[in-house]
Amino acid sequence: MRYTEKDRDIFSQPADDFGKWLIGKLLCRRLSDGSELRFRITETEAYCHDDSACYGKDGKITDATAPLFDKGGVCCIYANMLLIVCGKPDEPDNVLIRQAGDESKCCKGPVLLCETLGINKEMHGRDLLDSNSPLWIEDDGKSVSCYAAERIGLGKDVLKKDREKKHRFTAI
Repeated sequence: MRYTEKDRDIFSQPADDFGKWLIGKLLCRRLSDGSELRFRITETEAYCHDDSACYGKDGKITDATAPLFDKGGVCCIYANMLLIVCGKPDEPDNVLIRQAGDESKCCKGPVLLCETLGINKEMHGRDLLDSNSPLWIEDDGKSVSCYAAERIGLGKDVLKKDREKKHRFTAI
């Protein structure tokens, strides 16, 4: 089942709930030749708007961060990584897709994932729930459990209390 506009409320959850929810879903990409790739999401990181690690935490809207202040389900391509906007508009909650794969390939790392799926700046600001989008989320009914851990690779300016949050979700 492909998620569409009617599912916007699911994509409007707070980042920590949405990050868990995404585990096991399929990140799908239609390529320019018409073929499609489906990678199961196996790791995410959640960034709530009041978190010092959040992209867009300072509230400054730039070309790079503008999609973060849009509605849930919008893509933000930030430093060659895919962030999916969630939460309420004007509160830049977002989830980073850290890892996904299929039977033949596992993309460990958000930059490798974007390179493999051809996710680039053309996707910046795209709505995953638009039926014409070349990037979307599907649910094939497969149930996947996950565990929560501390996020990794955070910048030096992230506060200790935010570093300790268990907002990295990994499939078991």
